[in-house]
Amino acid sequence: MKKVRFLWRTVWILCVSIIVVIIMFFKQNNPDMEKKTEEYENVVKIMAPYTTHDQRNALNTVARKYEGSHAGTKIQIEYIPKENYKREIALRQDEQNMADIVICSSVQMQSLIKMGIFKTYQVTGKMKRSTLTELWSSVMYNGNYYGKPLTSDPYILFYNKDAMDTKGLSVPSSWSSFMETAEKIAAKGSYGFGFAARDSEESARFFMLMLYAKQGNLYTIEQNAGISAFADLQYMKQKEILPPDIINLNQEDLANAFSRGEVRMMISQLSMEAVIRENKPSFEVGVAQLPGEKSDWTFDAGDDIGLTVNASAEANTFLNYLFEEKTYMGLCKGMQVIPAFGEDYQNDEEFYYEGKNSLMKDLKTENKDHAIVVNEAWFSIAEELAEGVNECLEGNTESPEIIAKNIQDAVRVSILER
Repeated sequence: MKKVRFLWRTVWILCVSIIVVIIMFFKQNNPDMEKKTEEYENVVKIMAPYTTHDQRNALNTVARKYEGSHAGTKIQIEYIPKENYKREIALRQDEQNMADIVICSSVQMQSLIKMGIFKTYQVTGKMKRSTLTELWSSVMYNGNYYGKPLTSDPYILFYNKDAMDTKGLSVPSSWSSFMETAEKIAAKGSYGFGFAARDSEESARFFMLMLYAKQGNLYTIEQNAGISAFADLQYMKQKEILPPDIINLNQEDLANAFSRGEVRMMISQLSMEAVIRENKPSFEVGVAQLPGEKSDWTFDAGDDIGLTVNASAEANTFLNYLFEEKTYMGLCKGMQVIPAFGEDYQNDEEFYYEGKNSLMKDLKTENKDHAIVVNEAWFSIAEELAEGVNECLEGNTESPEIIAKNIQDAVRVSILER
């Protein structure tokens, strides 16, 4: 009987311990559990599109440090998936329940400005001189600035160096050599190439990247660059170079598949380095600048940040704190992205890179051709471009010329109706 009682007491203690651990875990990851927001003097609400652990942890760390030095203030961050971002913002705008600060991708910024989300922002010449000029184009509208560039997170080529070496292949520099390598590097159980295509924005961004790589743009989709881009997508689908579930993969899913060796090359944003590093792949990872028919170029992407029209004074104070040098550099390093402002942090690269400088330095250099998407009709344009990409990925047998013509017409309508 004593043994039974002892066993039950042990089980009870174990259960209580597990419950305590669970509660502590949720408190750590959801600090709002500890104290209701109405008990704070100031609450600053932030909307952010981050999905990876490193991105969220970096921003959460900044918030907790600010709270520690500003008694009575709560920084409340809500993370919303990118595919739901526009809908959530529109819904909150209708309900007059908008956050104080909104972080969004640079390609979304113009559309959100046009929706009346942001208040104007005072920009000085010193601010503009401290970062890449191109990054300011997304936050400027009708001669006014509505926020600041927050990060630079350009697209790069990740590749399985072991597989590349085994097959005697070299890192492709042109788009045509990239297509050849993608086919040759594939093996049983491993696809040659992958890109994120789960939502319209990710598909559209990759298509824009292909256009720029082929020296095209939004207004030349029905010309050679656009036609060959759709032809390449159809070819990769037909030759099974792409994973069959590609339309279900976001960038993090793709990075996980790459880390497992299921995809041997991928084009994704620089911040996916953190996901790959955390996965500890069994092969050596190589990184390279983007292939293209022009040399020394990059497809810039990243995030912008702005105060909404109803933002509190405390929100402005937090935004200034966020851009203090030590805080800001810590944020960028934690997110594994390039700082939009100031000098680069020391990046201990673990991946193989053939360049003379660090990858970060080469990506940020001013004499490079920095391609960036800026258009106030981006949300509707993205849907049309993604439709064309999906047609190719789903095995549409129409000619690339017809697909390119149809998508060009739809994009023109989106631009005219903006």
